[in-house]
Amino acid sequence: LDPSQPEVYGTIAAAEFGRREWRRALEAAERGLAFDAEHVTCNNLRAMALVRLGRKSEAGATMDATLARDPHDSVSHANMGWTKLEQGERKEAMAHFREALRIDPGNGWARSGLVEAIKAGNPVYAIMLKYFLWMGKLSSRTMWMIVLGGYVAYRFLRQLAADPRWTPWVIPLIIAYVGFVLLSWLAAPLFDLALFLHPMGKHALDDDARTRAALVGGALGLALVAGGLSFVVSDSYQLVILALVSGVLSIPLSAIHVCAEGWPRRAMAGIAGALAAVGFSAWIGLGLFQPTEESAAETLSLAALILFFLGIFVSQFAANWLATRQLTR
Repeated sequence: LDPSQPEVYGTIAAAEFGRREWRRALEAAERGLAFDAEHVTCNNLRAMALVRLGRKSEAGATMDATLARDPHDSVSHANMGWTKLEQGERKEAMAHFREALRIDPGNGWARSGLVEAIKAGNPVYAIMLKYFLWMGKLSSRTMWMIVLGGYVAYRFLRQLAADPRWTPWVIPLIIAYVGFVLLSWLAAPLFDLALFLHPMGKHALDDDARTRAALVGGALGLALVAGGLSFVVSDSYQLVILALVSGVLSIPLSAIHVCAEGWPRRAMAGIAGALAAVGFSAWIGLGLFQPTEESAAETLSLAALILFFLGIFVSQFAANWLATRQLTR
């Protein structure tokens, strides 16, 4: 490899970016630009790294200059779109994503950006998108610290809630935290599902998003049907269990296509499949067979149900870890 070729540094910058090493990616891109200040790949990677480092104005200036030199580069338009989205300029972002797709309809980076911009038209998702983009800038270690820190804070609040003096103040915080966590897990697939069900919106989704929407939609649909029937059917605890298992199962299902294609995705799919087997086994044991009280069958089914819910909780730590794994090609 010729160290004076900017392509070399572009490749290094891309690798560092994939490892979430934003500063190293920026350094590599800038070393490439020292040999060719107009190198498109290095300029794009420089802008992407700057966005992750929170230096949005510099990223915007870089992309402005890049597009001024080559206004017909699809990747540059996509990166400008993401820069605008980071800056909260949704309409401008959509314009750049559309232009990127006009130039290159196969640009997945632009397509995913356009989908996020469309979903950000909803104020609830707009808030979640800001959170997702903020988390996306963090290193894997920092992300884990935040996840674990949130759980520790939740446990502390639960203990504090046991004191009647603190209960009225702490319970709303616990509810808000749990609601936010659930939204962070399900907001993206739920809004993907809304697009998936829209006659035009479904064409904006890529294959992964459509599959994720179908999986989550199927699980939640079954939960809604079972939950609805439980209100009109007598002795309906079987339906309640089915609704709970199906609804909660949507959480690990939503994480499958967040993971990179390859072993991370297969691992997450295996986890979700195992949880589905345990959860539906518990439903079959408790709901369909209706074992006698304190029998071995009832004990095993209850144990399976408890294992299912514990597994759902643990699966999210696994999902967070798997989502940060990048395959070496």
